[in-house]
Amino acid sequence: MKKSVLIVLLGVLLLTSCNWENENHFTPRIYLTLPIAKCCHTDSLLIDTVQTDSVLRFDTTLYCVYDTLGAFPQSDGRQRLDSIHVGDTVYTTVALDAFANNLVAFSLTCDTTAIDPHLCNIDSIIAAVNMGLSDTSQCALHFTEAHRAVVFPIHYVPLKSGAHDIVLRVESDSRFSSATLTLLQPVK
Repeated sequence: MKKSVLIVLLGVLLLTSCNWENENHFTPRIYLTLPIAKCCHTDSLLIDTVQTDSVLRFDTTLYCVYDTLGAFPQSDGRQRLDSIHVGDTVYTTVALDAFANNLVAFSLTCDTTAIDPHLCNIDSIIAAVNMGLSDTSQCALHFTEAHRAVVFPIHYVPLKSGAHDIVLRVESDSRFSSATLTLLQPVK
């Protein structure tokens, strides 16, 4: 009995002597779910016309060819994606994880004359987003309190050729507040 009480007291002493305040400061992470898909419209002359209710509608979705892009780490820390062509659409899903901390903000920045980015279907995370502070047209989100992880789709369309940086940044309320993922997208 004395031995059991001694072990319990020792355990309580060890647990109360820990400094828990420093235990929850983690650098947040950004993940892109794989595969990263691209859709290229193979030929603009292959537009299917559908006659319904006396209205001529154009359906280009029938000729969307999907492929996946590889991501390759570079020595400067960027991730180089496979080359695409002007007008292709690249789809991926972004996962943000703040671990034990709370998410504060997310941004996607790039040269908007070269890349046209969009956040897709943020309705799936609308409870986590502070719409008063967010600007979805600029791909900037601010999160409400107590959200540690969110997942949402994005897509972008290259507007001109060259090698373009796409920078994804997440901030949390930890001491090690932000993390950045830079994608290098070559466009032919």
